[in-house]
Amino acid sequence: MVPISNELNLEQSIPELSAGGTIKQRYFNYRCRAAKGDWQAKSYQTRDTLEAEPFKSGYIIYNIHHNPVEILRRCATVGVSLYQTHSDRSIVYINRYDWSCHHDYDFEDEIDKLLGIDRSKPDHDFFWESSFHGRIMIIDSNSAMNIIKQWKFDPTELKQPQEKVFIDTRNETNDRVGLHLSIPKTDYDFAWLVFSSDQPDSELIAIVYDGSCTTLSGQIILDKEDVVSLDESELNTQEQARRNADLSKKMRSAARYRHN
Repeated sequence: MVPISNELNLEQSIPELSAGGTIKQRYFNYRCRAAKGDWQAKSYQTRDTLEAEPFKSGYIIYNIHHNPVEILRRCATVGVSLYQTHSDRSIVYINRYDWSCHHDYDFEDEIDKLLGIDRSKPDHDFFWESSFHGRIMIIDSNSAMNIIKQWKFDPTELKQPQEKVFIDTRNETNDRVGLHLSIPKTDYDFAWLVFSSDQPDSELIAIVYDGSCTTLSGQIILDKEDVVSLDESELNTQEQARRNADLSKKMRSAARYRHN
């Protein structure tokens, strides 16, 4: 959301595992180049069974020169891929603890100053802190701080689940500079970053955001049309289970090798 130093354009070695906690994790800082042009956001629905009612479960945010139906189908095939073991190497899976709100992030102090948050005080306003969860914001980097300043003067904009287009208020052109999207009663967030190819210089062309813990399983509906049927979803689930079983087998073999 905010500009990051040029050093993050460089190749990085795999960081060491972080100590403690209930999960294995490594900290990466990186940025990627997004495809230029107009982007659009659409909500998609999920249905677990034919008898169930479809519910809004997430969004696809994509460059309009690409097909959102094809992108959703590809991401549903990837599903949960904790170790990025899927075959479609132009997609990066984002797991539930990979979001910055679960960690310390470099621009936290700057945002705290803009919003007047003093974390040293036990009664500081937790509303602002909670506002970094359960939502996704796609903002042009040079407009991010201006948007945060707007929230300071009108925090009510963050209190209801919504779909909002951000407008640049610094000039009279009213340029659209980003989106704010959220799902009611969000628990964990998941996402899939979709690139134009699997090469290092590829561009980001879409983000699929899951705000309902569906992990793209079940029937997926976009613009009232099936993207993934229940039968196709079952096949995806079976393939993901096979992939995870193969990974577990390899990890057990590696552990035995190290022990010997």
